[in-house]
Amino acid sequence: MKESTILDQYGRPAKKPEKKLVATATQWGSRTVESSLTQINLTPTQIRQYLLDAQGGDMSAQCELFEEMERRDSLLDTHLRTRKNAVASLAHEILPADDSPEADAMAEYARDVVAGISGMREAKMDLLDAVGKGVAILEIEWLTTKSEWTPARLHYRPQRWFTLAADGMTLLLKGENYGDDQEINPLSFIIHRAQARSGFLWNWSLLKSCVRPFVMRQYGVKDWLAFAEVYGMPPRIGHLREGVAWDSDEAQHLYAAVQAMGVDMAAVVREGNVIEVLNTAAAGEGQIFERLMDHADREMTKAILGQTLTSGGEGGGSYALGKVHNEVRGDLTETDALGLDETLTQQLLAPIIHLNKGPNAPVPFWHTAFQEPEDLPQLATTFKTLAEAGMPIPVSHARRKFNIPEPEGDEPVLVPATAGFGAGAFANAPLPEGDRDPKVVKVPVPLRGPVPLRGARTHAAPAGATNQAEAPQSVELERGMDWLAERRVATPDAWEALSPAGRQRVWYSSGVDLLDIARIAEAFSGVVNAGEGESDFLGRLEGLGISVPGSQEPGEGQLPHYRARLLYGQNVATLNAADAWIKAVEGMAERPFMQYHAVADARPTHAALDGTIKPIDDPFWGSFLPPWEFNCRCWTTTISPSEMQAEGRSVTEGQPTVPPNPDWMFNRNDAYYLEAGGQQPATEEGRADAELLAGLSLPAALLGHDK
Repeated sequence: MKESTILDQYGRPAKKPEKKLVATATQWGSRTVESSLTQINLTPTQIRQYLLDAQGGDMSAQCELFEEMERRDSLLDTHLRTRKNAVASLAHEILPADDSPEADAMAEYARDVVAGISGMREAKMDLLDAVGKGVAILEIEWLTTKSEWTPARLHYRPQRWFTLAADGMTLLLKGENYGDDQEINPLSFIIHRAQARSGFLWNWSLLKSCVRPFVMRQYGVKDWLAFAEVYGMPPRIGHLREGVAWDSDEAQHLYAAVQAMGVDMAAVVREGNVIEVLNTAAAGEGQIFERLMDHADREMTKAILGQTLTSGGEGGGSYALGKVHNEVRGDLTETDALGLDETLTQQLLAPIIHLNKGPNAPVPFWHTAFQEPEDLPQLATTFKTLAEAGMPIPVSHARRKFNIPEPEGDEPVLVPATAGFGAGAFANAPLPEGDRDPKVVKVPVPLRGPVPLRGARTHAAPAGATNQAEAPQSVELERGMDWLAERRVATPDAWEALSPAGRQRVWYSSGVDLLDIARIAEAFSGVVNAGEGESDFLGRLEGLGISVPGSQEPGEGQLPHYRARLLYGQNVATLNAADAWIKAVEGMAERPFMQYHAVADARPTHAALDGTIKPIDDPFWGSFLPPWEFNCRCWTTTISPSEMQAEGRSVTEGQPTVPPNPDWMFNRNDAYYLEAGGQQPATEEGRADAELLAGLSLPAALLGHDK
């Protein structure tokens, strides 16, 4: 085995994986299979104590409580399974780290290894248990040979088998005896964390928001059943005749007769005794219990799904409101999927690659294919409006959007109807000759323009912006588009000769000829100018025959689906980085400082840089300007001296403890500059790249367009 560079939770070099399972069940003690709460009738006082114990670091009772809540409450169990299944049912891909042959080989190797893991779908569901409980743990069963470590199975481990260290964040495995806790080897476990709220780990759980509605539902059901047992029976009162003692046999017989009236409505009483049946209806007919249960249902549904109209939690509602609620639920699904991707990349794929292929081998990343559903009626209206305005829309793009297959032979097709026959009619007439083999209309697309890029997180802040709580979602990329227009098409020899900085300034993809690389460049630039996204880029490449849909095998000279997606993601990241850097350098006189911002769910190495402030010309940005790793979603903002002083901020001292990624270490001034603006590379290496770039062609020239 090659030495691993994976760090443990304390930043120390990780040990080798355990060759045998360590977190196994015991008959007695802290790691039993059965929960200690299974036979307990939970009360609010007990529940409160379990939550308080968790704040002290003992999460066992809280985790057991959450298990029991799922088991005892069918609504809670259903909603949690709905949310977990929304992610588990999505297809996933293992994508290469970059466009190099080595990265392709590592991704293929990882796919083969993962395909051999028994029960992988069940393992994903087990990891998604963190959605409700804040954390989920799987133990990796490794099979070893002299030269290879292979994960054979991922074993579920209950959260109650673990406890928290003094820092409130680090998980420790409970020993067989109480108090005999031990640290976790990160190569032996997958720990998926899902943060529903801020604070220490015990406070992350989404199910903490469901404790109150759970209690309301449990007690509400019991009270409602007790009410239903007597509802509808009229009250009966026995009047004992004068002079008869209350403890006499006659009094007992009268009481028995009153009871019998509730079952068979018949009784025999001594003369002088009277049974009065009151004609009263139960006030509210139990509606108070129904309202209490409905309130608890809605509270629980909103906590888990983020909405009620698509879960059965509301009796009605408008279509528009339901559509908005669907979007909120889709946002939760995307967040859950991104978190799972991050965990499986860092804690499953990275160990597989590092243990077997060495510490410097590129690690592929796990990607869950999530796509928001589209409003097809609205999309049809948009297509009609754009077509009438003169925009050429590729037929293949429209067919893909509406999932309409190509008609075969003389198959009947829908055609516009004549007046008086409605909106459309079936016709057996053959298609017009020009429509038998619809082609994408090739229209020269300009390679520059100040248009925001839809669906991509930009990394530059608007002019004059100060520190922001969230990354801006769309900023005009006019400087980035100017830079994009200067990118050349690289030959394989040129690609090998260029430095990492010079490679940022070219279009290149292995296995594709120069003309198709130029078409890829034109397609990407056209998508950006049109304000479109990834699916539109994929549609253009498929229409040109350069790539194939995900379900098809590529032919010779074609790109597979995942490579086309990778091209889009890489170019979006590069475009944003160029735009951010050029704007920062041009405004450096007024705003000489730049601050690093990490997204809330960033990987630890990126989160460690959050808030770092350095001068724009500091070497720090040569290693850590976002994106500085694949799938990096961090961003930067520029700061003026007056803002630094007014807000009490200062330059971050010292060097970061985070190791840089060697593949992303280059002088940004050698990569991101505008020749048209008189700018030049900053180093000798950059100037050597510039000489080589000058001999390469622009995409427009290769395609016969005027620039």
